[in-house]
Amino acid sequence: MVKYSRTFVMALGWLWLTLPGASLLAQHQHAPEHAEHEAQAQPAEPLGRILSSYSIVQEGTAVTLTLARPSAGGEAVIREGEDVAVRIAISDSATGAPLTELFPVGWVDHREGAALTDQAACHDKIQSYLRGTLQIRPAIDLNSTYVVTLTAGNAVAVYDPIVGFNISKLYAAAPLSSTGDDWALSPDERRLFVSMPLLNEIAVVNTSIWRAEANVTVGLRPSRLSFQPDGQYLWVVNGGPGGTTSGVSVIDPVTLDLVQHIATGEGPHELAFTPDSRFLFVTNQGSGTLSVIDTEKLAETKEIATSPMPVGVAYSAVGQAIYVTHEADGTVAVVDAGSQEVVARLNTRPGVRAVAFDPSGRWGFAVNPLEDEVYILDGSIAKVTDTLPFGQAPDQVAFTPGFAYVRASGSPDVAMIPLEVLAEQDGRAKVMPFEAGRLAPKKFGSSAMASAIAPASHHMMDAVYVPNAAEKSIYLYHYMMSMPMPAGRVDTYPFEPTAALVVNRALRETEPGVYTTTFKAPASGEWDVVFLLDEPRVVRCFDFDVSTNPAVKTNKPPRVRIELLEGADELPAGETAEIRFELVDKDTDEVKVNLADVWVWVFTSRGWSERTVAEPLEDGSYKIDLTLPAPGSYQMIIASQTLNVAFENSYPAFLRASKE
Repeated sequence: MVKYSRTFVMALGWLWLTLPGASLLAQHQHAPEHAEHEAQAQPAEPLGRILSSYSIVQEGTAVTLTLARPSAGGEAVIREGEDVAVRIAISDSATGAPLTELFPVGWVDHREGAALTDQAACHDKIQSYLRGTLQIRPAIDLNSTYVVTLTAGNAVAVYDPIVGFNISKLYAAAPLSSTGDDWALSPDERRLFVSMPLLNEIAVVNTSIWRAEANVTVGLRPSRLSFQPDGQYLWVVNGGPGGTTSGVSVIDPVTLDLVQHIATGEGPHELAFTPDSRFLFVTNQGSGTLSVIDTEKLAETKEIATSPMPVGVAYSAVGQAIYVTHEADGTVAVVDAGSQEVVARLNTRPGVRAVAFDPSGRWGFAVNPLEDEVYILDGSIAKVTDTLPFGQAPDQVAFTPGFAYVRASGSPDVAMIPLEVLAEQDGRAKVMPFEAGRLAPKKFGSSAMASAIAPASHHMMDAVYVPNAAEKSIYLYHYMMSMPMPAGRVDTYPFEPTAALVVNRALRETEPGVYTTTFKAPASGEWDVVFLLDEPRVVRCFDFDVSTNPAVKTNKPPRVRIELLEGADELPAGETAEIRFELVDKDTDEVKVNLADVWVWVFTSRGWSERTVAEPLEDGSYKIDLTLPAPGSYQMIIASQTLNVAFENSYPAFLRASKE
């Protein structure tokens, strides 16, 4: 069977819906031979507490959709704010054989009134979603693979490269209290943790609503973040100058409690775990040592002298050893994970820094930004097998199943290195470079510690997103026709992306013919799961109700409207003007005053946008200074962490720029 990407399938679905053949939907409603009927199939495995289940047959295809609470027990009621598991089983209605390797897509959206959504209305809903406009968007998208960026502007910006609005395709933005340095995505992809060194805090971003829901106070200057492989704890590097302030902090990712602080040698530090999560190895650059931490005892059990300035650390699964790079003398210490002793030393050149091993654990890549070199390490024999001159200041390494990628901060170059060739040529590498833009990342001036190379999602196996802060863009490259090929570019204006990662919210095939995902139940009311399968063709809106949940009622964001003051809705084009406005609760008419974190975003459908922070005034209003570049209409939305209002939930105000 030929497999296509979700991007292709959604585009194909859009074409199908707009072609005359879409009238087949009407045949489904009226032709007896294609009529939907109840099927008897039940979920093959328990989901928890079944909340509702629907089975239909269309065009010889049986679809059973089940909504469930992940944990067992409780009433069979969907309550707002609770997690809902979605399970869609697709099979041949005649034989019962599961239909595999499909790309079903779905959304959750309001149902208009108490009446069920008929096929024609369901068709219209899907057509509007696939257009991807700001004005018509579902409440929840069950398909998207979001490209998430850490920005220089105290925010996490989220982009939908498949459907989005305007040129930038910005889906959401979560303002942070300070500039982020590194981040870690929880194993279930529900929370994104971002270190903020200037505040000594970790921001916790809810990826269901893309909003910072908490800040966790940790040790001094938190930087590097990493989950241990089993996901039990989040580990935070603290950058103190030594003593009790330098070391690592341990956070429970569920309760957000600070569990422990473990002092080590003098930093800065880097982290590497054994695959079983039992031991953590921490480099102590200022002390020239490697600390061994028992993750069950939450205590340092050993400190190993390696060489001056250990700056990089990685685990080789094939060699069952820890590799530690040393910037001062260029050596790489090989530490046996079992005996926790140095068993070998490899030689590169002074200036070597980061090191990483591919998913197999055999091939290591160490970068030397001082000498513009990349060293290939064979973990099976503890040997340097190749030295590659590359770019200007190579500084980061990332992997897809078939390739290693090395970024250079002094040039827009990225090296794509086939892992298969390394095995065939005894560790000698083949380099296939490409340019992620025209400006070097360091032209932007500053960058985050987090990785700037983001492997694409599961349906694009050998593809990467590479942000370019200097150009306010993200580039997508994938392997095709034996070379790296450009596959697109996402405009991130006005944000400067310093790092990127991918959060996959798409329905995934978790067993043959079964596709699953989860979502957080929206506000109480009548809702639809809107479902589309292109081939074989199935369209259906499955209805469900959401009940009020008193536990989350008080946490709902207020419905805030923007009231423009003193003729701010009509402004001269090309001139800087002061815009004053009030924020008023739509339900209570309460004026929201004296907020220091009101972010204002003004944009037009032609692609121009500008983002700034409003100044609170003594009379309770707010002001911004803005220059609208050309005559025409503009939209203005706001976000405020204090108000619990995000850009995507803001009610827009409308501005107009005139020629005079």
